[in-house]
Order: sequence, then structure tokens, then C-alpha cells
Amino acid sequence: DGGTTADGWYLDDVSLGEHPAPAPKASFYDDFEASPSNAWIRSTWGSDTNSALGGAGSIRDTPFGRISPDTAQYLNLGVPLDLSGTTNPVLTCWVRGALWDRTRCRTQISTDGGINWADIYAINNDWNQPAWQKVQVSLASYRAASVRLRFVTWSEWGTTPDIDIYLDRVGVQAGPRADGPV
Repeated sequence: DGGTTADGWYLDDVSLGEHPAPAPKASFYDDFEASPSNAWIRSTWGSDTNSALGGAGSIRDTPFGRISPDTAQYLNLGVPLDLSGTTNPVLTCWVRGALWDRTRCRTQISTDGGINWADIYAINNDWNQPAWQKVQVSLASYRAASVRLRFVTWSEWGTTPDIDIYLDRVGVQAGPRADGPV
């Protein structure tokens, strides 16, 4: 009857429209100095200015405390990568933090628009890395015209562990370089 607030929510003038997909890039780099970085589609990941590798910023999976039980937190690259013209593309990033009981962290890649994801780098529980660690992963097996990249952390079995994963200087380039920005 609409006479009480117990009736729930009312919506009006809802529309659904097309959002043009961004053009794929052959390379990518983010040092998280801009806050927030517009390159990412994120859930609860947030900027951190206390633990950067260099400069003033990094990104953290749990900027507001512990991860909730049985929760996954995604950090998705908002633009697809076009790796089809490369010979040895490489993902490079710097990571630090800690994963405790029943927590995981994965770097994942998709070549079908995000329908299926493959793990390309994994960190499991009881991992403690207080210093920044450089990670390089070959993407040569994923040379396609539209590649998606994401990072995900999660807890399982009802745990609420105190976890923190920090990322900085995330980049994808045609091949490893000794003098590269990452």
C-alpha cells in the first residue's frame, strides 16, 4: 500500500545503457602515486601512503581492517591488454605483507573477457614478507588481443585473519628489462 517504510525500496527512472569498452593497451604501468588510480576496478582494495616501495603510494587489500569471513577481494585491471604482437610479455610487480591461517592471494589472467581465470602467481597462508619482493611472471602463454589481469585475496572456512597484501609498481611490458620502470 506504500503507507509505511516496511514496504521496502522504490526505484524510478532506471535505465540500462552501453558503456564503451576501453581500447586494449600493449603495455601498462601503475606506481599508485595517483590516489585513487583510475586504471583499476576494485572492491575494497585501497590506497596506502604508509608503506610505499618508492614515492608516496601503494595499494593494499585491507585498508580498513581485517578481511571478512569467506570473502574474496578483487583488484581488476580496468583496461584489457593487447599482447598479441609481443614475443615475451612480462608482468612485474612488487609485493609485501602477510597471509595467515586460511588466506590466499592470487594473480590471475583471462583471455576470454573474464569468464575463465588462470592463476599465474600464488601466495598461500603462513606467508610473511615484511620487505618488498619483486615478482616477475612470463605472460608468453597468454599472447592474445584482449587479456584481462586481476589480483585477488580471500579467506576461507569462516576465518577473519589479519592479512595485508601491498602492491606497488605493477607493470606489463614486452619483455624483461634491466632498466625498466618496475
